[in-house]
Amino acid sequence: MKNVKLTIMLAVSVMVLLTGCWLQPYQPPQGMESNEAIYVMNGSAATISIIDIEEDTVYNDVAQTGMYPNQLYLYDGKLYSVNSGSNSLSIFNISDFTEEAPIALGIGKNPMEMIVVDDDVAYISCYISNQVLKVDLLGKSVIDSMDAGQSATALAESDNKLYVTNAGVNPDYSYTQGTVSVFNLSDGSLEATINVATNPQDVAVDAQGKIHVLCTGNYWDEFAQVKIIDPVSDTVIDSISLGAGNMAGVLYINQVNNIAYCGSWGTGAVTYSTDTYDILEAPFTVKGANGIAVDIDANIWISNWGNNTVYKLNNNATVIDSFTVGVGPQNLVYYNNR
Repeated sequence: MKNVKLTIMLAVSVMVLLTGCWLQPYQPPQGMESNEAIYVMNGSAATISIIDIEEDTVYNDVAQTGMYPNQLYLYDGKLYSVNSGSNSLSIFNISDFTEEAPIALGIGKNPMEMIVVDDDVAYISCYISNQVLKVDLLGKSVIDSMDAGQSATALAESDNKLYVTNAGVNPDYSYTQGTVSVFNLSDGSLEATINVATNPQDVAVDAQGKIHVLCTGNYWDEFAQVKIIDPVSDTVIDSISLGAGNMAGVLYINQVNNIAYCGSWGTGAVTYSTDTYDILEAPFTVKGANGIAVDIDANIWISNWGNNTVYKLNNNATVIDSFTVGVGPQNLVYYNNR
């Protein structure tokens, strides 16, 4: 639920600033690059926590991100934080969490997500400017931009094409037609605009290369569903309803076991098969699933913003461990160097 998430993050962050209780980061031991870890973006505190899986240890608030972080992204030994409020990318070396100079993306962009599909080149969706920026990560500069639809949010790549969800949020919080913009990555041209359902907030690619678009609905009388796009024809070929009352806004697909996980703040995660599109019966009881990751052992990691906790579940959806992290955990990134 990225749109609601952003509103809550703004309110909480302002409250923290006014009370003078902004967290001071703690540095992990020098040279502490974990062989296996979960990196946690703490949205309210604007910090990063590390769950070292091998050591079964948590390092909290090891780094301060920019204002209103929205996503963590791991690439080439560096962890990037996409900062919606400060219009920037923070950059941390995962070997010791020293920080490099951030990348400025420009005023009034409101960056949401990034993806790297070419060497050292990132694409970043911008919610307010309705753009996708092309960024040279080594040169730390914006080198191009592409016009997407209204409220550009999530990104995925398949078959050398970039798929961008456009949530279509109006100033009065009503919604226009939800769409997906499709760009040719060879030349940056817009190949198609695909109509989906209301408020598409997340997107992921399955093992067959098909695009799964999670449409949250309007939080009132339209509820979450997933639209499946064929990357050959760039048309919607199927639809999955997540059930009445479900307002899931986070989608994660495990391409190894062909299971999709849909998380929502108010309810537990819903899962479905990316082969058959059937809803699965795994009893996910952990609520507040606004960050999801799956490790190499098929354990599922879920963040709960409301109680500052990340849960570890086995593949039967049973909680086997939990970790107290920073304030307002959201996005999770799994790292494995075993």
